[in-house]
Amino acid sequence: MAGAFEQAPPYIYETMKLGGQIEKISQRDWIGIFSGMESLGFNWDPMTSQLRQLAAFPVLQSNSPWCHASSSPGKHCGMDHNIIFNNFKIIHPRCMSCWKVCMTIENFDHLRQIEKMQLEQQKEAKCGIELRDYTPKHYGAYWYTSSIDAGMERYHEVVKDVTRLFGKKYAEKNILLKRACTEYEMVKGPSAFWFNTLEEDRTLDIIDAYVCVPRNNVDQPEMIKNHIRLRQALWAHANGDMSYVPYNGGHKFFPGYMTYHDKNIDDIKHDIALAVGMQHGINPETGAAFVAMAEDFKNANNVDKIGDLAHLLGMQQNNPINMLQGATTMTQEVPSELKTEIT
Repeated sequence: MAGAFEQAPPYIYETMKLGGQIEKISQRDWIGIFSGMESLGFNWDPMTSQLRQLAAFPVLQSNSPWCHASSSPGKHCGMDHNIIFNNFKIIHPRCMSCWKVCMTIENFDHLRQIEKMQLEQQKEAKCGIELRDYTPKHYGAYWYTSSIDAGMERYHEVVKDVTRLFGKKYAEKNILLKRACTEYEMVKGPSAFWFNTLEEDRTLDIIDAYVCVPRNNVDQPEMIKNHIRLRQALWAHANGDMSYVPYNGGHKFFPGYMTYHDKNIDDIKHDIALAVGMQHGINPETGAAFVAMAEDFKNANNVDKIGDLAHLLGMQQNNPINMLQGATTMTQEVPSELKTEIT
């Protein structure tokens, strides 16, 4: 039985009823509290007694869907969202003070123009393709601020700039101001009513003390942006948005395919026959001349279908004399009692 110790699914242990001194001990069981962090690549650093991604090293994040106009030194989304909220469902105070202008972008061409606009604004912002299946749009843009006052001011700035590009109706339909991340509201309810309990505040202090997630305040390199822009164009093609074509020299990424539903069936057969002839070294001009000659022969001799002539040509694959001899032999071998007028 020893081999089965502590091998039950996690939900079994979540039903444990704790009390007294055991409960007090459990509240300081940092190993148990942060056990889920190991699946994220974190390990306990024996030198500092902190959780670190010891096997990790700085890498260029090229798989992002976003092009960032500038870094956001006041934010720590890697810790606040990816670690704290995703694992403990707690909204960090930094997130509660985050107010963002969100924009739905309607096509790839508009995305290119919005990125140019964000770079000119030199604000904390990003734009790109929306890969989240719970966000019903293909492209989006975001501007970040740290208070509702700054958020409202940024909203009016963005509406003004977008109106200049695409018109007032476009701006009013596609731009809004919201608080923090969409995922928070889906889990914790309407953002106007968010608050943390004393226990959640205590947990935040513990996480800050024991989990080390480095910040990255370096602007996104241009080489990464170029890779992301190409992926954004591919995303446009995948979603039937051909507004990327002018940016691709007027060409689609991939060749199209032939359709036949609106064509004459005899013309289709004619073209396919010429293609088959090419397999046997007959160029299309020669093949077309032969088909035209057969058509003339059909008309001159009152043959119903040119396909009937093709059957005759197919018979020549065998020696006609041998075929005739074979037919005679077959007739002779049929028993007299089974013969009919045909045989």
